[in-house]
Amino acid sequence: MLMENIIELCAKHGLGIVLAVGILLLCVWLVKFIVIQLSKAIDSLIRNVDKLSDKIEDHDKSSSDRSRFQREEHRQMIEVLTRINGYKK
Repeated sequence: MLMENIIELCAKHGLGIVLAVGILLLCVWLVKFIVIQLSKAIDSLIRNVDKLSDKIEDHDKSSSDRSRFQREEHRQMIEVLTRINGYKK
């Protein structure tokens, strides 16, 4: 059925037009396929960036605690080194 219609179109309009329409349809399908694949890749990239952003936020939240502990350790080290070097307060 389909082959008969294609042969009839070729006979009526010429082989060149039928091939041009076929190539055009192939190009449309190819563009659609590429867009779908890129959409999937972008969605995956968005999920990965969101995960990374969450990890960075968690790191920033805990950095204030680390800084506080580090400042306290430095204060204690300065006190100890001052005593070792013989300085009086």
